[in-house]
Amino acid sequence: INNSDADLATISVVNVLGSKVLDLGTKQVLTNGIKKIDISTLPKGVYFLNIVVATRTQSLRFVKK
Repeated sequence: INNSDADLATISVVNVLGSKVLDLGTKQVLTNGIKKIDISTLPKGVYFLNIVVATRTQSLRFVKK
């Protein structure tokens, strides 16, 4: 998420059934920053990374092989 301010973001990972499998809580989002998320404990499958900043929400689909 491009962010001109250093807003706080709520970050979570959900499975295809909509169950939250990782809750990263509230983190500071930096412009052009990179945030690494450890998904090593998740089984193989399809997931969605949900990021909420202020009133904006972004959901990114990814596959763990």
